[in-house]
Amino acid sequence: MLYLQKANVYVNGYYKGKNMSNFSTWPNSRVDHNQSVIYISKLNISHSGVYTCYIKFNDGSSEEKHIELIMTANYSKPSVHPKNCTDQKGPCLVLCSSHGGYPKNEIIWNETALEGRPSAMMWRNVTEDKNTLLFNVSSMASFDCSTGQQQNISCSVGGVSTVLSICQHENAPENQKTVKIIAVVVAIMLIIILLVLCKFKNNIKQFFRERCGTNAENNGMI
Repeated sequence: MLYLQKANVYVNGYYKGKNMSNFSTWPNSRVDHNQSVIYISKLNISHSGVYTCYIKFNDGSSEEKHIELIMTANYSKPSVHPKNCTDQKGPCLVLCSSHGGYPKNEIIWNETALEGRPSAMMWRNVTEDKNTLLFNVSSMASFDCSTGQQQNISCSVGGVSTVLSICQHENAPENQKTVKIIAVVVAIMLIIILLVLCKFKNNIKQFFRERCGTNAENNGMI
């Protein structure tokens, strides 16, 4: 005899010489009679818990084993959404969210001790999907950007983290673009000036050659 149950719920099994068709088995389970093994597939969070395996041998002896099945699910990489996180006045608000994880967990800000530790934790929220039993988590934190210095922050959940740079100057990309344009224009002007100088130098050389040749002719040197 071999059968498996979770609490008082029968999972699957067999009893040699007896009809077990009256017992309702889990659709995701099957028995290998040759190996005396019960297989369970397509597991999800609802299958977590303690199972009891009953075994009765041919000599009449029996054995009972308790098995704890622990299910986990990785949280998604946290997505971050900053608001007002430039060098402007007022607090920088950052929303961090992650979904589809198990067991229940919370978002942690700056777990790796980066710069820009939150000046205030606004709120945390944890919700459970009633169908999948997976958890969705979110949190908002406030940071101080009044110094105008760029800060690196991170939010993490279940060992998965996202790093974000905040307090950047809003017009920094535009300034960089302007500097690049000016550099290109200056380079083009330098090239033009060099070409003009070379042309001028060649013209002067040609002038002196012609002038010297004319003088030599007039003096009867040629």
